[in-house]
Amino acid sequence: YWWPCNNGSLEHIFKECDKKTGLPWVRHDGVHNPITDHFDSTPNGHMQSAVKTFSIAYFFTGNETFAAEAVKTLRRWFLDDATHMNPNLNYGQMIPGVCDGRGIGLIDTASWYAVIDSMALLQGSQAYDSATQQAMAHWFSNYTMWIKTSKNGKDESNAKNNHGTWYDTQIQSFALMSGQGSIA
Repeated sequence: YWWPCNNGSLEHIFKECDKKTGLPWVRHDGVHNPITDHFDSTPNGHMQSAVKTFSIAYFFTGNETFAAEAVKTLRRWFLDDATHMNPNLNYGQMIPGVCDGRGIGLIDTASWYAVIDSMALLQGSQAYDSATQQAMAHWFSNYTMWIKTSKNGKDESNAKNNHGTWYDTQIQSFALMSGQGSIA
């Protein structure tokens, strides 16, 4: 994990530390930085959990209220103008004072294949109408193209570890979901 360099235990090992800003952040391996809980990772997990839970509840009960909640969550995260995520991770796993974003940040959306699986459970509901399905496919199409063409995506595509495997999983899942089978 990365921490501000003015974190008491790190100042003595990083001489170039700006005491006022804490920049640049430095690696403090194995120690979770609670500041990061306020960024996208925690809300991303909440979004995925809500979509999965409501989609499964709809699938087994047929209760449209559950489908409506799943779709409301999807729309808030991916589609609504005021709250949507842009279809990129330009700032994925950025490190203040070090870099604006890194290829390894793509692993933060690796579990979105489960969001796509959850959307499949919503098929046939009134809430997950064709307009929403098309808008979601469009969003994932744009995101897939960003992954394939961006510097961060290209960096991650060359990874020879779990990051490379998750890159492939995402490309396949997102491309198939968005009608881009030829690149899956």
